[in-house]
Amino acid sequence: MTAPDEVLSRLKDTVGAKGFSIDPGEIAPHLEEWRSKYHGHSPLLLKPATTAEVSAVLRICNETGTAIVTQGGNTGLVGGQIPLHGEVLLSTKRLNRLRGIDDGTVTAEAGVTLAQIQQAATERNSLFPLSLASEGSCTIGGNVATNAGGTHVLRYGMTRALVLGLEVVLANGTVLPMLRALQKDNSGYDLKQLFIGSEGTLGVITAACLRLFPRPDVAVTALAAVPSPQAAVALLCVMQSHTGGMLSAFELIPRIALEFVARHIEGTRDPLAAPSPWYVLMEATGGAHANLAASFEDGLAAAFASDLASDAVVASSVAQAAALWKLRESISESQKREGRLDQARHRRAGGGHPRVPGQGRTGGAGRGAWRAGRSASAIWETAISISISIHQALVTIRPSWHNGKRCNTRCMTSSRNSAARSAPSTASG
Repeated sequence: MTAPDEVLSRLKDTVGAKGFSIDPGEIAPHLEEWRSKYHGHSPLLLKPATTAEVSAVLRICNETGTAIVTQGGNTGLVGGQIPLHGEVLLSTKRLNRLRGIDDGTVTAEAGVTLAQIQQAATERNSLFPLSLASEGSCTIGGNVATNAGGTHVLRYGMTRALVLGLEVVLANGTVLPMLRALQKDNSGYDLKQLFIGSEGTLGVITAACLRLFPRPDVAVTALAAVPSPQAAVALLCVMQSHTGGMLSAFELIPRIALEFVARHIEGTRDPLAAPSPWYVLMEATGGAHANLAASFEDGLAAAFASDLASDAVVASSVAQAAALWKLRESISESQKREGRLDQARHRRAGGGHPRVPGQGRTGGAGRGAWRAGRSASAIWETAISISISIHQALVTIRPSWHNGKRCNTRCMTSSRNSAARSAPSTASG
């Protein structure tokens, strides 16, 4: 699928000397996804710095039938950003300008990282609520193109709900200027929605206008042990009711994931006394007078009484909350390290070929079995359970507001069997 040399030369001329690379060393990091499961090859890395350059590149590719793959921060785990068949690779990282920000919106080019947008919002005492473990590297263009979810979907929705306008270049080079910041807009077709989640199949997103929100004054974070995904769904309903719908995060975590994190990530440990098959990491946010800590205490007490949770820990400081979030955000990294260790053990044991997760092994036996396959399969089954459970919850939840009784802003002091423990203070967060 490699393009003819004359086409490659035209593309190089279009973006200028700083806008391309044929250096194998520079291109190499773009040809492998983060877990090293997908590997590609490309004769040319394009690094356009303006929308006009992206338009010119796509026009040439369209005219010559040249295949092209767009890549943002290369943080995706399913290989969609990898040129598997020798396509030209277009990186958006030089599209990195913050075009404007006010109290309600921010307009950023596709190559601006999610962390940079969050920081820009923070400096204006605002919040951009999309949050991912890869936020230091992932780019907003990729977030929009994949309709990223993140950990705050319950409160703020998917990325789709955060986008007010887009600038998109179609495959033939046509630029669609849709960077409108108007929130109440019923003026016909909402074309931007076609490109959110399209993963580069309909065009290249070059800029986005995004919604900002008031920054919460208070956050309460807790990790609870639950017996099953069904119990987690019921717990979600209970906590939404007791906090008046103020939950911003509710993450279901299997025991195997927590074990991986504690085994491979420095400064982490299981914060609860006894193991549980499932855990829920939850967070509620609100204004300074929301009394969220007391609401959490009431909700967890109700959960204990209903056998929805067996134990819980509530963070009493920012550092402790960060330690709990580190458990969640380190899962992908810990899976990667576990897989590498298991592959090494498999090679040392002289076993047969590793199996593909979800399929039978193709060789070897006994202790040489590739545990990473079982681990990945378990995580995949967990992901399916999470998806089904949360979907059911979102369909059935009807939040009821807190009854307004007087609450003290305090840390939870009771659980079913003993006083709730503080989160580990050793993690750096």
